[in-house]
Amino acid sequence: MATAAIEKAFSPPQVSDLHRTRDERHELALKIQTRIRKAKTTRDKVGKNWEEFRLKAVHVSTILLVPIQALRDGGWLDYKLLFDVLLGRLEQMASLLKDYFTELRDIDDDSKFESPGTIQSVSEKERCCKRADNKCLFTGMAQGEVAHILPFAWNDTEGAGKTTRAVIGALYTFFSDDLITELHGLVADPADPGSSDKWWNMIYMNAQLHTLWGTAGFGLYCSDLQPHIDPGKAENVDTEYEWDITVQFHWLQHRDAKPTDRIVLEGNDNEFIMMADDQIKFEKARSEPSNNSQGNSHIDAMVMDIRATVISGNEFTLTMPKDDAFKCKKMLDVQWHIARIAAMCGAAEHPELLPDLPDYYYWN
Repeated sequence: MATAAIEKAFSPPQVSDLHRTRDERHELALKIQTRIRKAKTTRDKVGKNWEEFRLKAVHVSTILLVPIQALRDGGWLDYKLLFDVLLGRLEQMASLLKDYFTELRDIDDDSKFESPGTIQSVSEKERCCKRADNKCLFTGMAQGEVAHILPFAWNDTEGAGKTTRAVIGALYTFFSDDLITELHGLVADPADPGSSDKWWNMIYMNAQLHTLWGTAGFGLYCSDLQPHIDPGKAENVDTEYEWDITVQFHWLQHRDAKPTDRIVLEGNDNEFIMMADDQIKFEKARSEPSNNSQGNSHIDAMVMDIRATVISGNEFTLTMPKDDAFKCKKMLDVQWHIARIAAMCGAAEHPELLPDLPDYYYWN
């Protein structure tokens, strides 16, 4: 029987490599910006004037949190690429964040759910609730809500599936070609609307956490995936059936500003370095939220209330059939990268400010 174990196991929270790579990332960011500036068509409209292109906060958070190999020679954001490729890839990531948080908020608000496409599966939600014993996975509170890990609206219609297939191209910086191909089938197949409305793409949590989930107040990291072992029936374990997913909870560092802010890269103590140092400081403090982590008093109150119950590094276990467990891990992995980048730049709070993906990214 698939279950969710409410426990407070702990392991050290995940940290970035910024303490080692900050200066290298800064140097490469300057080169990326210089490369893009060579094309006058990339200039920014600031008020009534046109000024030299500057990387935006969403671009900077991307550069700070993608694997360092993506910025080096031959990488996804190698500064030697054509200017339009570099800018296009940075904007594709921004469009991914916009689509993710716009759809995540709208579709998971059950009180106003009116989808023009596929109707959400009640049976799959019931499986999620049963797995959690109708209790929040993280706090053990009863009367929680089902939250999608990746937005159900990513493929609730044929058109949504095509949009998702286009924006998740930004994930090539994190994942292999094979995994992106798998994701197309799981969450972005226009011929199979509703394919991601499954319990392996759902987590049961209390209402406060559900609200925070919609603004990347916290992120979930899949720290382990192992065959389930029942101590009382070790000799009868069927490793092809049940597997344990270890989910590690993390409060996320938030920037109380807009993702479209133009960031100064030049000079001492510039804004790029400040964004990196804020993340490093947050991680050194064991990734615990401050009193103004969200820049929103209502959200802050919820954070400070829940942090006494759940801290970064707390681990929780989901037990599911093997195939579903591996699908769930993929959902968590995608969410983890998106949430961290969005939280750092302010995209989670202001997705409407980010660009839509140009038509040429779409394919039939």
